[in-house]
Amino acid sequence: MKFIEKLKFNDDGLVPAIVQEEGTGRVVMMAWMNDASLKSTIETGKTHFWS
Repeated sequence: MKFIEKLKFNDDGLVPAIVQEEGTGRVVMMAWMNDASLKSTIETGKTHFWS
C-alpha cells in the first residue's frame, strides 16, 4: 500500500501539510493539501497546496 493511501483526509478532503526548515527542522508553515495537490507535489518535487 502506498503511503498516500494510508492518509486520513478530513471531511473536506484535506490533510495538513507541515513545511519544515531542512537544517533545523523548524516548522515554517502549516497549510492544507487535497488529493490533487498532494499528487502534484509527489510528481513534480515542488510543493503544491490547496487553496
